[in-house]
Amino acid sequence: MPSVTTPTLVVHALDDAIQPMEQGRILASEIPDARFLTLDSRNHIPLPQDAGWSRMVQAAAQFLKDVSGT
Repeated sequence: MPSVTTPTLVVHALDDAIQPMEQGRILASEIPDARFLTLDSRNHIPLPQDAGWSRMVQAAAQFLKDVSGT
């Protein structure tokens, strides 16, 4: 996916019940300069009660701050 030029944060659960972790790593590796974040969860879609939720929210906020230059 070298044609993707938008800053990208790929978030993937360590024990994702739908997609293996390696799929997230592959996706991130194919997008130039993408960041990859793993969450301690089985859920494919992160939920507020997941242990990794606050980590994801903090990482997303930092990512948006970094890419916006503020």
